[in-house]
Amino acid sequence: MNKKEMIRKVAEKNNMTKVQTEAVINTFLEEIEECVASGDKITFVGFGTFTPVKRAARTATNMYTNETIEVPEKIVPKFNAGTIFKEKVASHNA
Repeated sequence: MNKKEMIRKVAEKNNMTKVQTEAVINTFLEEIEECVASGDKITFVGFGTFTPVKRAARTATNMYTNETIEVPEKIVPKFNAGTIFKEKVASHNA
């Protein structure tokens, strides 16, 4: 499913226009991005948690030239699925 299909489904289920739904979804995603980017975590009980995680600096190798490269420390977003979400996915795969 892509974003356009998600907007259509959410709009149908909530008797909203696609334009209204797209605005809500875009705002929702922007708020998650801003919150995690500022160093906070967001938890949706049962669904999961978005957190910023620090990745340590490391030495990597360019696989084409075998040259070593120093990769600096950086902060990346991480998502941990919640119990209810995990159970729902597992039940569909059973």
